[in-house]
Amino acid sequence: MIMKDQDIAEKIAAYLSGDLSKHEVYEVETLISENQKWKNEHEDQEKLLTLMDSVSCLEPPARMKNDFEKMLLKENQRPEPLKRVRYWNSSKLWWQVAASLAILALGYFIGISIHKNTTNDQILALQKEMNATKQLVITSLKAESASARLKAVNTSNEMKMMDEDILIALINTLNTDKNVNVRIASLEALSQFADQEHVRKALIESLSTQNEPTIQIVLIHLLVQLNEKRALAPLEKMMNDKNTMETVRDEASFGVFKLS
Repeated sequence: MIMKDQDIAEKIAAYLSGDLSKHEVYEVETLISENQKWKNEHEDQEKLLTLMDSVSCLEPPARMKNDFEKMLLKENQRPEPLKRVRYWNSSKLWWQVAASLAILALGYFIGISIHKNTTNDQILALQKEMNATKQLVITSLKAESASARLKAVNTSNEMKMMDEDILIALINTLNTDKNVNVRIASLEALSQFADQEHVRKALIESLSTQNEPTIQIVLIHLLVQLNEKRALAPLEKMMNDKNTMETVRDEASFGVFKLS
């Protein structure tokens, strides 16, 4: 027989109050362990029960209690004495307080739920914005205009989180773009993520593909600064290549010295 949601919620409440048989306890514990919805229900009811239990530990302020008892004593001195009620110890009072706290707790959980939904909406909006920026950057890096490509690289620098696809696009721009300024800007952007292994490897491999002296020198300085010893082999090759500009060969030689 399939239980309704209300029946299950009531079973969980009975489980927390210790009013179930061993078989029913096993049944509820299995349900809680296997179903996230009822696990959450169990946790919520347990929190609420703890909150309500804490009420029984509360005591009214001493001054207020004394004033109230004086008032009762005064009433008892009337010609028709009233039956004295120990209202502070009345279970009715505490059930009223517990009910009030239950309402407050329910409002709290509803507030948490609304806040969670609002946060999720904000995250989705941020992701949507980031995806739009990502597509704009990747598309602009393929534009005919060098200024548009340079602007795309600068835009990627302003992003709070760098996307993997953008990193790949920047690496490709560093190695293939026809404009030196765009390639240098790409190198600068990539340098901020040189702590990532695949970015470092790309920078090392780029040494063998670069033919513009300015970029070669900037790249050598960066790899030396990173203390990237895996750059030694391509640096030695560059140092011994007579087709490489002398200034670049000198920088490569200095790089080998620093990294050795």
